[in-house]
Amino acid sequence: MNETYYAVQKAVRAMGTNNIDNAARICHSLSAAALKSALGVGATTCSYRDWIGTDLLVFIGSNVANNQPFTVKYLHYAKKSRYKNCSD
Repeated sequence: MNETYYAVQKAVRAMGTNNIDNAARICHSLSAAALKSALGVGATTCSYRDWIGTDLLVFIGSNVANNQPFTVKYLHYAKKSRYKNCSD
């Protein structure tokens, strides 16, 4: 997916603009509206950094490695931190 965005970005720049839209804005508009309605804020309630040091993370209905590669970086940090702090 990143390769596709990279190629499209290069093509759009060759056309003379840096402005490019992607599905994230449209895809997440419904979840942002639902969060705003339920919690009063249209964004998540925690930072990725909050995952580091946590005991449990649960994902339901998501292929994180495929759909959210940035998230995997923080999952790796959380796992690395967890095992670093474990005593046998």
